[in-house]
Amino acid sequence: MKKSFLVPGFVFACWIFNCSLIDSTGLVDTVYKGSEAKEKIRNAAYVADLSFYTAAYGDSAVAASVALYGSIIDSFVVKIDDSKYYKKDDVNACTTDIRRFGASFIADSLGTLILSSNCNNMKPDGLLTTD
Repeated sequence: MKKSFLVPGFVFACWIFNCSLIDSTGLVDTVYKGSEAKEKIRNAAYVADLSFYTAAYGDSAVAASVALYGSIIDSFVVKIDDSKYYKKDDVNACTTDIRRFGASFIADSLGTLILSSNCNNMKPDGLLTTD
């Protein structure tokens, strides 16, 4: 009788406490660790900024420098905790917005992080999250 409550209790506790035990095992393929999410956003920001600034400045060396600095600044601006986990769908939606805005010359990556609801409303995965 006691053992029958052990497994459901463990699963429920993991769900309540941000699924951190299950997420950290790598068994769940629906989340990115915060550091990985930041890297994906930083990479998307660099690619988008490179095309955005190449169109603006025309010089690829200047554009590459500005894009590199922009992607570094973006990694500090984005509100992602390296130790938490984020849904892949949310991170992928943000990177898609960054690429789209940059390719269509609407905004650079920093502007996209501020304007896009997919980028500025990302929450850690789990039931109980702290802000």
